[in-house]
Amino acid sequence: MPIGVIVNSLSVLGGGLSGWKLGKLIPKRIQKTLPVIFGLCSLGIGVVSITKVAALPPVILSIILGAVIGEALRLEDKIARFFAYIIKKLPLSSPSMDLERFITVAAVFCVSGMGIFGALTEGISGDASILFSKAVLDFFTALIFAVLLGPAVGLIAVPQFIILVSLFYLSRLIMPFISDAMLMDFTACGGIFTVAAGLRMAKILNIPLMNLLPAFMLVMPVSALWTLLMG
Repeated sequence: MPIGVIVNSLSVLGGGLSGWKLGKLIPKRIQKTLPVIFGLCSLGIGVVSITKVAALPPVILSIILGAVIGEALRLEDKIARFFAYIIKKLPLSSPSMDLERFITVAAVFCVSGMGIFGALTEGISGDASILFSKAVLDFFTALIFAVLLGPAVGLIAVPQFIILVSLFYLSRLIMPFISDAMLMDFTACGGIFTVAAGLRMAKILNIPLMNLLPAFMLVMPVSALWTLLMG
């Protein structure tokens, strides 16, 4: 049973609802600085993840190819329209709703390297400690952004759960084919994604995060091919 996945998703839901209720108690001045602080923290986490890379060329190639594919498919626009539609239908928006920032937060929760690796690890070994640690981080992150974006942040728990529980059940099929180098390069790819999310969250650079998603599907095969060719 994916206990870690369930706990992680519930932490996002709980954090989102808690932040929504506590929002009025936090001064506006502090609310304005929170995204910048979170952006800086994301930059730090991303840099640490990038340093774990086994080989940088396949990671860079995956990011470039992934961005080209994502741009061609216009993933950012399609996902933005989807979230806008859902939020409108469920009346979860708030006067301060920033759809661009909401999508950034959703990307961080749903496709973080820590979450994907944690789901795979729990599926293989039953060890949910990574996801438990992530649950603590996600609770406070969801709380912070629910202050700014309203209860819609709790909605992110749904796609997060679908993605992580799918990885949990697929893990027994894919983990035997994943080498240490592939996993390290995947982590580095997630690090670049996290750095991009931090820059976007802090309003430093508007990077279309969702257009980078295909890179996650490319990085492990490209890493394996690189190892085969380069030894």
